[in-house]
Amino acid sequence: MFNATYAEMKKPAAEWKTVLGGIFFFIGFTDLVVLWQRYYVYPPHPPTLDDEWQAMQVKRMLDMRVNPEEGFSTKWDYEKGQWK
Repeated sequence: MFNATYAEMKKPAAEWKTVLGGIFFFIGFTDLVVLWQRYYVYPPHPPTLDDEWQAMQVKRMLDMRVNPEEGFSTKWDYEKGQWK
């Protein structure tokens, strides 16, 4: 008497489902940790990263004519008031 047939003995194991489930669990857990850190651990972004602040900085740099020979200000047309 045998417990299983030859085909049942050669059947591949379903262990890959457990491994894949464990991988997805740890990826999800890591995402929750990162989200928690973003809200409760790290300080808020400085105002210098806002689009409005950066636009004011660009205008200030253009008004000061920063590096007019080969830098930032060479791409600005001062007569028309727009980018070249």
